[in-house]
Amino acid sequence: MDKLTIKEAAQALGVSEKTIRRMIKDGRLKASLEKSVYGQQYYIPKSEIDNAVQIVEAVKVKKEYSVEELAVAISNYLSERDKKLVEALEILNQKIEKIQKENQQLKEELLKLQEEHFRKIDEKLTQWRQENKKKGLFSFLRRQ
Repeated sequence: MDKLTIKEAAQALGVSEKTIRRMIKDGRLKASLEKSVYGQQYYIPKSEIDNAVQIVEAVKVKKEYSVEELAVAISNYLSERDKKLVEALEILNQKIEKIQKENQQLKEELLKLQEEHFRKIDEKLTQWRQENKKKGLFSFLRRQ
């Protein structure tokens, strides 16, 4: 027979019937829609199956990995991830240090401003006391 049904093509290629239908729909397999006892059915030329076998075999090449190879791959991935995390942590620590320095500078500036403010208050209070000392203790009563 020069043509295969979808089921026969799937068995020949070692894939599901759904995959064969998808390959036909995508244009990766040429097929003709013909009448059969069950209604319309796709038929795939044998030459298409031979070409598809070569493609499927090329795609199916799998590499089996040993436990050691997987362990090395995972270790490499984790090392790279850890390296990136350490770099990010260093950047964050630098930002924290910068913010702490700025915070310390602001505290020092605030302390200087408070000291200046209290100094001015002390000066005014001292000036007021001296002015009132000259007038006497009960000078505020004389104004009345």
